[in-house]
Amino acid sequence: MRTISFYSLVALISCLYLVISWVDYRFLCRKMSIFSNRFVRTGYWMLTSVTFCLIVYYWVIEPSANFMYVHGFYLALYIAFNWCFSQLAIILTIPFFYGCQYFMQLFAQPAEQAADNTPEMSRRIFLRKMASITPVFAFGVGTQGVFIGDTEIVVRRHQLTFSGLPAAWNGLKLAQLSDTHIGPFFNLDKLDYVAGMIRREKPDLLAITGDLIDDLDMLDETFARLEQLSLDLRHGIYYCWGNHEHYKNMGKIRERIAKSTVTLIENTHYRLMAGEQPVYIVGVDYPWANNAAERKEKRRQYIAAAHRGIPHGSFTILLAHHPDFIDDGFQRNISLTLTGHTHGGQIGIFEKPAYPLPFAYTRGMYRQKDNYGYVSVGAGHCLPFRLGCPAEIAVFHLGSFT
Repeated sequence: MRTISFYSLVALISCLYLVISWVDYRFLCRKMSIFSNRFVRTGYWMLTSVTFCLIVYYWVIEPSANFMYVHGFYLALYIAFNWCFSQLAIILTIPFFYGCQYFMQLFAQPAEQAADNTPEMSRRIFLRKMASITPVFAFGVGTQGVFIGDTEIVVRRHQLTFSGLPAAWNGLKLAQLSDTHIGPFFNLDKLDYVAGMIRREKPDLLAITGDLIDDLDMLDETFARLEQLSLDLRHGIYYCWGNHEHYKNMGKIRERIAKSTVTLIENTHYRLMAGEQPVYIVGVDYPWANNAAERKEKRRQYIAAAHRGIPHGSFTILLAHHPDFIDDGFQRNISLTLTGHTHGGQIGIFEKPAYPLPFAYTRGMYRQKDNYGYVSVGAGHCLPFRLGCPAEIAVFHLGSFT
């Protein structure tokens, strides 16, 4: 159900987008005379208006993936997001442009300019060329992020060693799939492709750490495919809730899981045995809360409930959607905590998010003594743009040492 805060957020983002479009246009007009042409101006604002309406329609109406494909809305929406992110790239380029202009003027040599106007002319030519490539650069960024970034999926492999891993479990291979958001931007063909990637890695089990599906019209087909995948996994598939499951019909998802071979772990644990040596898979719900203190308390409650009955010192793998559970994993001496939720910011620089995220753990592997925590950047997204942060499947090969 849509809330007033949701519509307020849509209105705020819409206003921001229109302001960015206006600033971009004023900059382009000032630096490139062609943008003052009536036909170019009309085309610019028509394209901006159409993309604006398409994106708002998608956010507010949330059309099904089937509707998007049948009516060609899918491609139109991708083009709209391409234009939108191109606009954002332009406004981020403007400070760089004026910074270059300022420093070129600052370090200009007045004596040379008085005697010969060539240095000044060279600067003008450089700035003019720089301005002319701005739209091309911005559109290239948009295309890279929306079309190429949407299709790229990588496998990240991690070799981890533990002193407490039972000998019978030495060599256990675990795959993690997170944040697929199956729906308009992650269809069933893509799920088949990802399932094929997982099969090629030959893991013993698959952990799904939340935000599996956004379009419940695809629920039956999704779990039918997961059931087929589980046949190739010695220890099956384990799944914990994410925040997007709470947005949808959790009862309907729960009913479908109950009919499948996928194991839902909700503030509880599941014991795997190899001979007489157990390994425990723990799963927790998403900690909805009004503030950080309340979220921390919910995490404590969920972890306590999930660990009830697990012998002290047992080798434990924790599945959670929210990355703050990595703290709980370290505090409880949990060997491996797998999380998602952040998408890695979807824009990265040198394997780190390109902008601040409100999480202590944002992307990749973290370690405290003999315990590990991992934040997957996700295999999908609910906004089609990735740059320097490709979607991923994570594979963990666990070994023991004495």
